[in-house]
Amino acid sequence: MQWRRAARILAMQALCQFDVLGEEFERDLARFIDEEPLLPEELAAAVDAEHWPPARQEAQRLTRQAWMARGDLDAALAGVMPNWKPERLALVDRAILRLAASEMLATPAVPAAVAINEAIELARAYGSNGSAAFVNGVLDALRRNREP
Repeated sequence: MQWRRAARILAMQALCQFDVLGEEFERDLARFIDEEPLLPEELAAAVDAEHWPPARQEAQRLTRQAWMARGDLDAALAGVMPNWKPERLALVDRAILRLAASEMLATPAVPAAVAINEAIELARAYGSNGSAAFVNGVLDALRRNREP
């Protein structure tokens, strides 16, 4: 399911744009995702033409879902990282955490383990040296807090 990874990468990038530009980016979201597939070359080549439309549609859905719920997501994340405030996190780490938390909390069809693993892979590819471990720890704590 390479197209789902492509959707997550585009959504993470779009969430970074929202953080920088604010609500005004909403009008440019579709163009950003449709016209600027900022994907690693090997991933862009692996997503065939048939799967680009659902990847782009999913990227827009994931982005809007996470952006609209960012207040609740940030509160949930802050609850599991008492020494950190979401607004003080690196832009990319915050986008990855919001995206994964949104999938974990609002998309029951996506198992928490999948959302966490995908977030770790994004953090390895786009974050700093310690991002993958940090993202893993935060999301695992969030998962444990949300389990009945």
